[in-house]
Amino acid sequence: MPTTEYVGSTPIKTSAEFQKYNNWAESIADHSALILNGTRDKPTRYHGVLGADYKIACQKIKEGGYATDPTYPQKLINLIETYNLHQYDVDKSGNSVDKEQPELKLEEWEREAGLKAIDSLAAKGLLNDPDKWKQRLIDNPKGVLEELPWLVFTLLDRATDKMLLQGVRQQNAD
Repeated sequence: MPTTEYVGSTPIKTSAEFQKYNNWAESIADHSALILNGTRDKPTRYHGVLGADYKIACQKIKEGGYATDPTYPQKLINLIETYNLHQYDVDKSGNSVDKEQPELKLEEWEREAGLKAIDSLAAKGLLNDPDKWKQRLIDNPKGVLEELPWLVFTLLDRATDKMLLQGVRQQNAD
């Protein structure tokens, strides 16, 4: 597919392969997994995007390598502001994500439960890079909790994929 990539500030016309999806939900799940898990070579590629002020998130996604266009963050910001999309950047309590939030401290039992859950999910093949998730839970529990809705969404997607695969294997065995 024809596309424009940038080397520095120079646009270059090229052809590139883009991922194809069977439906919208598949696309959203894959995009969510990319933002949550990064790439194989850099799992933390997009950390700092989720839960951030939209202007910071736009810059962080560019810094992570999502787009080569040097004006990509400003283009996203312009779209967000033109259509007043930042009005949706609130958590369930009604607090804007732009407000400064107090530091989160986990109780010992909460941290231990979280670490055990990470081990369990990794053992089931549902979570990549458990050591990094554990370290993040210890170093930045607030950041992990802010990403939790996306993590749950991704884990459900992976779990249902595994269940479907097991169902197909069972049918083939019968």
